Amino acid sequence: MAEADEDVAALAEAAAEAAADDAEGGDDLGVKADAEPRDESADEQETEPASPEDDSADALALAQRAELLGPVTTKLGRALKRALRDDQNVLLDALRHSSGAPDLAVLLPEDQQLERISEATAVLLAEAWRVGHDWLGGGAPVPEDATKAGGRLALELAAEVTALLRHRLSEALSPLGEGADGSADAAGAAYREWRGSRVEGSAGDFATRAFCEGAITGGAGVTVRWVVDDDGQPCPDCDDNALAGAVAAGEEFPTGQLHPPVHPGCRCLLVAITS
Repeated sequence: MAEADEDVAALAEAAAEAAADDAEGGDDLGVKADAEPRDESADEQETEPASPEDDSADALALAQRAELLGPVTTKLGRALKRALRDDQNVLLDALRHSSGAPDLAVLLPEDQQLERISEATAVLLAEAWRVGHDWLGGGAPVPEDATKAGGRLALELAAEVTALLRHRLSEALSPLGEGADGSADAAGAAYREWRGSRVEGSAGDFATRAFCEGAITGGAGVTVRWVVDDDGQPCPDCDDNALAGAVAAGEEFPTGQLHPPVHPGCRCLLVAITS
């Protein structure tokens, strides 16, 4: 009876969290709605300061990107949360019908988890890639190319989230012995960590990546420069890439990156040099 009460409580908690998720407004997850000029005075580099014209152009470009990509990023974050909520329900149901010490490989097969997350995010990542394709003047892409890119990025997103989540679930479930008392609570705690800021960060990272991959595909060879947008956090690699000046889209920047993001939370952008 105690185990059943625990399952009921866990499911009720998951339902409450689902309602809270669905009640969210149109907040931009990972892409700032208000793009302010970057404060160059915070950089400790002996370089020429950016001109007011450059700052204004950068702020405008970041605002335009936010307008294009923000809605897609928001939807991606919500889709990922729903996929994880479904994932949690599958695990809770498996725990309820299992006996003995919990075995994550049996309770929640990794291949099914990967498929669940990738299927939930592929269309939205394809949309982020498609939106980016025209950023440097590439025009609308072939639909099959966008679909293929979205599927590939969704599998990579699923692999990243699944690996980290399964590690956390293993840590939570492995100490539990026969009867699996407390397993629902342990699993719920692990999923709660992933349905908050971590999901939003991952959605923002992969939406940014999809947008930039689409941009350099559509604008291959266009002369671009790197605009830094790291939300005020220090990132020497991003700064070095910005200092490189003109680079052909699709070619490596000084630190080896072809495009943003360089690190979690990086929201840098490539813009075309038109003169």
